[in-house]
Amino acid sequence: VAFKNFFNYFFLMGFKVYILIITSIIVAEKYTLNVKGLVCSFCAKAIEKKLKKFDGIESINIDLDNRLVILESSKQLDVEKIKEAIKAAGYTVANIKEE
Repeated sequence: VAFKNFFNYFFLMGFKVYILIITSIIVAEKYTLNVKGLVCSFCAKAIEKKLKKFDGIESINIDLDNRLVILESSKQLDVEKIKEAIKAAGYTVANIKEE
């Protein structure tokens, strides 16, 4: 009610009130990769550098303790190309879980 009265006041005074709706990126896909050899921050940076080249990846989270790379994407990714990119960085993907 308070907001309605606030907007009505500005309309009566001759002002235009614009309401902006900000939408966030909808994450459509999540991938959890178990990566052999992922043991240090250098490893993480090398993998991250390769994965940043992929269109659609919204976030890359690396869990060194569990040797996991967690990707969130706005679209479905080509899993084989992801594996190839990580292999090019010198690491091996043991498995990929798609959610």
